[in-house]
Amino acid sequence: MSTTIFQHILSSERKSYMDKFFLDSHHLKAYNYMAACGTDVFGFNAYECEDCDYKRIHYNSCGNRNCPSCQAKQREEWISKMSEFLLDIPYFHVVFTVPDSLNDIFLYNKKKMYNLLFSTSSKTLLKVSEKYYGQVGFTSILHTWGQNLWIHPHIHMIVSGGGLTIDENGNDIFKKAPANYLVPVKALSKMFRGKFIDGMKKLLLVDNDGNPIDFNDESYKTLIDELYSKDWVVYSKKPFNNNQAVLNYIGRYSHRVAITNSRILNYDETNHTVTFRYKDYKDNSKQKEMTLDALEFIRRFMMHIVPYGFIKIRHYGFMSNNTRKTKLPLCRELLGQPAPKNIDPDDSDPDDDQKDKECRCPKCGGKLIWYCNTYPTPWFHDDDSS
Repeated sequence: MSTTIFQHILSSERKSYMDKFFLDSHHLKAYNYMAACGTDVFGFNAYECEDCDYKRIHYNSCGNRNCPSCQAKQREEWISKMSEFLLDIPYFHVVFTVPDSLNDIFLYNKKKMYNLLFSTSSKTLLKVSEKYYGQVGFTSILHTWGQNLWIHPHIHMIVSGGGLTIDENGNDIFKKAPANYLVPVKALSKMFRGKFIDGMKKLLLVDNDGNPIDFNDESYKTLIDELYSKDWVVYSKKPFNNNQAVLNYIGRYSHRVAITNSRILNYDETNHTVTFRYKDYKDNSKQKEMTLDALEFIRRFMMHIVPYGFIKIRHYGFMSNNTRKTKLPLCRELLGQPAPKNIDPDDSDPDDDQKDKECRCPKCGGKLIWYCNTYPTPWFHDDDSS
């Protein structure tokens, strides 16, 4: 049984962190799950070789969607299903960001502000693209962090290079986008800014002391004026060459969390510091190192625990959950493309309790046979891993 450097940090600094910071039940559960991932707390499966005396114990992962150690398998399974979801056309990568002057409001109103970010960015893209292509289809993925682990909410979109519309005779057609152009980003930026600010002013939000935010207050009027005066950053990258490139790119973003174990370079237990690698986008994307107090490192990571039950990957347009079963086949028919096998990205496969129970012995090459297991510790485990 081995633990990652991230788990070592959480476990070693747990008492100090709990003494200094309050965690609600959702955040406390995420902390405990991540710290205990891959240990006997979550039980294990035991294997033995049928030809020699070799035995192997595989400790179960925590399955928490915020855990850096648990995302690879979930990501690969989702991407595999997503491969049946794409049309054989170019796809564009579009990113919507918000000014950092909104960071505090996001931090203390996560669910409402993240939902607003999804809603306004998707409505903006659907509205602007309608003029050019009719209804496009896209997948939106929420990220809440920057490379230094500070809060930086933004939406990544994988957008179809074209959309469903009708011709002058009222017939369904699929109108393709030009090779290197989707929609004008300045139009996206301006509309997104207006929709977001208007929507935010209608929400019941609180400040960092828990007091209701009044956007008629002079300080917030100043904030609103400042937000309107800025050009909000929305950008569109060149289209992917093929669907495999789309899948590879989605794989980098779909189940990513704020930091991976590979970026953590050192944990100094004596001085209680953590050093990690980051990319400085303000300095030509140079790779640099940052050292933080261990408690500050954990605090920054915990800022990005998604709210309970929050959906951070969403589909829109002809890819939306309630229309894609009819509209995707129509797109393929109009494009003259074959139908996929039968898998939908959001349809879950039934659990296979026997998976990974047979593998090969590293000593003799014989078959490893599963022979026993233990279950997660009752006082620790519950059914929800969100």
